[in-house]
Amino acid sequence: MAEITEAKLKTLTRDAVKTAKPLWLWDNGFGVRATPRGKVSFYLQATEKDGTRRRAALPAATLRTALEARDIARGRLAKREKPLQGLIQGRALSAANTFRALWCDYVSDETHGLARHRTAADIDRRIQLHVMPHIGATDIKAIAPDDLRPIFRSLEKSKRAQTARCAQAHLGAFFKWCGDEGKLDASPLATVRKTKASAHRDRVLSDYELRLIWHACEKLGYPFGSGIRLLMLTGARREEVFGMSWSELDLLAPQWNLPAARSKNKLAHIVPLNEAMLDVIAALPQRKVDGYIFTTTGKTPVSGVGKAMTRLNKLTGIYRDRHDPSYWTPHDLRRTLVTGMAKLGVAPHIKHACVNHASARPEMGVVYDHYAYLDERRAAFDLWAKHLFQSVL
Repeated sequence: MAEITEAKLKTLTRDAVKTAKPLWLWDNGFGVRATPRGKVSFYLQATEKDGTRRRAALPAATLRTALEARDIARGRLAKREKPLQGLIQGRALSAANTFRALWCDYVSDETHGLARHRTAADIDRRIQLHVMPHIGATDIKAIAPDDLRPIFRSLEKSKRAQTARCAQAHLGAFFKWCGDEGKLDASPLATVRKTKASAHRDRVLSDYELRLIWHACEKLGYPFGSGIRLLMLTGARREEVFGMSWSELDLLAPQWNLPAARSKNKLAHIVPLNEAMLDVIAALPQRKVDGYIFTTTGKTPVSGVGKAMTRLNKLTGIYRDRHDPSYWTPHDLRRTLVTGMAKLGVAPHIKHACVNHASARPEMGVVYDHYAYLDERRAAFDLWAKHLFQSVL
């Protein structure tokens, strides 16, 4: 039988969803079951000492963790330490207590874990990229401060201090969760020096750069080119635009109603849609009324903005390197819009209201001032769009 790989696992899952039937894939007693809903579970089948052939689910959320659990279980079965059912269902596998296995449990915990976090997918991606290769297979209780320090130092040396700080914060929450679950006595982060905050970014793109980006977005196409154009016009955050759904748009008003649950500051936000924004939206492929606008699957928001940025900058010629002064991020478009509005004479409280800054709603204002400045914000967005099209584009 052929070895089960990530590629085969994806194919199996896709076929199960497509055929609406649960499908199996086996490799010498190690099996994977994919359901029509796209859920995957792993199994081990073996003959025990008394000749009974048993099958039991492995306590694993990923293929790599399942393979580790399989190897440990087979080793113990060879020694006839205990029956297969007790070995696996009793979670006697040390692989179940590795950083990788517990992180998977933490990610899927909708009550106290990462699943309740607004940017769970992005956090998981960063941990998988920067932390998992170093300590993924390590037992959670065996992780020492000296295992973590090189990870953060490497990020700091590559001028990714903010990434290091974020990783420390999220690992701190994860280790606390492990403690609450009875998996860990003390956090290995307790004696690790916190990475100093990096200097605040002050990158503002020039009119010439905006012109290059706008035209390159046409070549980049949907979904990333369209999304970045909306970032330029609205000044919204990247996750807000690329997580937008059709149900959030009121094309009669016209306005974009961003719910508080998707806003960084947990404040609902209304973006008045002007002609330029509506032109971008009108060119988008129409999907389900309640579905995501920027999606390749129809079920989840699009991912891979970083790779799209690399392609975009090859088209523009703007050199995107973290060590180069010309390096820019999608968030810099937000700063560029606020700075541009200031140059155009937009009042400070209006420009900050346009991008849903909490500073635009001081504590007393939230209680007593419920005027949304929609007309003023619409005028500000119109002024910014006029500047883009007349002076830049």
